[in-house]
Amino acid sequence: SKPQGKILESYVEFGPSWAKDCGIYEFTLRGDNNKKVRARYTFVYQYVDGQWKIAHQHSSQMPEGLMAAAAACEEKMKQEKAGETTQ
Repeated sequence: SKPQGKILESYVEFGPSWAKDCGIYEFTLRGDNNKKVRARYTFVYQYVDGQWKIAHQHSSQMPEGLMAAAAACEEKMKQEKAGETTQ
């Protein structure tokens, strides 16, 4: 199944032939027990020949979730190492 996304925060700026939207969105990964992943995003649009076109897009996963997972892994390793020294 396809992921489903929703915008949580959106900040838009625009001029006569351009627009920028940046913010945070969250995806629900349906094939992964509905795991939620947050990401920052930026879209830049240009008005060309009577149509709005995407000139640039970028997304990056929020580091907070990655940092929590790394901390949990480090703690588990410390506990395992402490268990080795007490045996």
